Amino acid sequence: MKRPLQAVRTKRFWILFGGAAAIGAFDEGVLQAFLPSAVAGGMAAGLAGAALGLQALAYIVGQVAGGWLSDRLGRRGVGIVAAVLVGGGVIAAIGLVQANTAVAIAGIALHGFGSGATIAVRSAAFGDIFGGANFGTIFGLLAVAYPVGGTFAVYLGAAIFDATGSYALLVPVLVAALVAWSLALWVGGPRSGSGSAPRSGSSMRRTTSAANT
Repeated sequence: MKRPLQAVRTKRFWILFGGAAAIGAFDEGVLQAFLPSAVAGGMAAGLAGAALGLQALAYIVGQVAGGWLSDRLGRRGVGIVAAVLVGGGVIAAIGLVQANTAVAIAGIALHGFGSGATIAVRSAAFGDIFGGANFGTIFGLLAVAYPVGGTFAVYLGAAIFDATGSYALLVPVLVAALVAWSLALWVGGPRSGSGSAPRSGSSMRRTTSAANT
C-alpha cells in the first residue's frame, strides 16, 4: 500500500498518468471532430447525432465487456486489443467519413466500444497497482490526466480545422495517442493476470478452507 506522495514519486505513476492523458486525447478528440466531419462529408445532421448516441451505447457495453474480460484474460492484453479497436474506429469515423456513411457510423460505434473497454481496463489497472486505503486520493490524482489530454486534443483539433477546413490531420495525432496509451499500459500496467485481486481471492479461499478443517 502506498501513500499518495509515495505513489507520485514513482516512475510508474507518471507513466500511467501520461497514458491516461492519451486516453483523454483520443476519446475527447473524436467526440469533438465527428459531428462536423460527418456533416461536412454529406451525412444528415440528425443521422450524425444518432450515430453519436450509438457511440454512447457501445461505450457502456465496452465498459462492461472490457472489465469482465480483463479480469479473466489480463489488463494488458485486453487493453491493447481495445486500443486497436479504437484506432480502427478513429480512422473509419473521421478519416473515411466522406467516403462511406455506413463505415463512418460503424467506426464511431467501434470507437465507443473500444473506449469504454479502455476506461474499464485503465481503472482496474490503477486499482491493481495502487489499491489500498489511499487509492481514492491516488486515483483522483491520476484522473486529472484525462481532462488534460482531452483539452489538448480539442484545442489542437480546433486549430487544425481552422487552418485546413478539415479534421483529417487530427487522425494521426489520435492514433499516436493510442500508441502512447498502449505503451504506458504495457510498461506501467500489471505484469500478468489482473493484478492482485486473484491472489487475494486465493488467499481468502485458503483461509476459509483452513478455518473449516
